[in-house]
Amino acid sequence: MNILTRFSFYIILTCFFSCNNSKGINFIYQMKEVDEITSPKYGLDSLYKYLELNISNPNVSDSDTLYYFVEFVVLYNGEIIVNRQYPNISNSFDSLVLNTICRTEPWIPSKLNGQDVNTSITLPFAFPPKKMSKMN
Repeated sequence: MNILTRFSFYIILTCFFSCNNSKGINFIYQMKEVDEITSPKYGLDSLYKYLELNISNPNVSDSDTLYYFVEFVVLYNGEIIVNRQYPNISNSFDSLVLNTICRTEPWIPSKLNGQDVNTSITLPFAFPPKKMSKMN
């Protein structure tokens, strides 16, 4: 076997065993591509309750519920990288939501073939209208 054949054989084996189940550490999977879906350490219900206690609807005169979305990536190590938030309400409200979500780190990462992987996720949030106190 000449050196080129050995090298080619080595590359094929390396790629088969190391790349067979993974697209690499920098690849970001979608939720539908993973075996186990990422979640906050204490669960989604706890996350929504935490946000409900820490954030209120900024629309004082609006009687409608505010629907808000946050797109982010949960890395294989549980860290969060926020991609975008929409709709943009105000700098202070957007920052408050961002900071509150980041305080929920670390998350439990998604798993694919038993390995932790990066995953893109979009979470919807509903902020009910502020309750106005009655003036007597």
